[in-house]
Amino acid sequence: RAATLVCEEFKKPLVKASEDMGLAAWLASDDVGASSRYMASVLSGQFSAPHHYPWDGADLGRCIRLLEAVPELASQLHEMKACSPQWSAVIDNWDKWKELYEAGEGKELYQEMKSAYKSIEANKGI
Repeated sequence: RAATLVCEEFKKPLVKASEDMGLAAWLASDDVGASSRYMASVLSGQFSAPHHYPWDGADLGRCIRLLEAVPELASQLHEMKACSPQWSAVIDNWDKWKELYEAGEGKELYQEMKSAYKSIEANKGI
């Protein structure tokens, strides 16, 4: 029975985020990660989620698609800066990182993100 349930679950099509789908539909989609869920919780104020920030291009991509799915949250994106130094770096670099993501420059994006986060960690010791 358990194996059958697992097989049935795998047969279901993936539900990706789509433009203007709204918060509830986005939350029910298969395109939600820890950092994008946290971002949605902060920007919408409708629920709580543990603090996470995007570690790599895939995480950032889910955050980008969140704003496409729920465009009314985009005007509040600056509010994420107050969440942590890492989120401040994400927002400060949002346009550049989004451009790299959309251009398929995953390796360069990853290096940019890691460099920004490493700078934050290095400054903690000061």
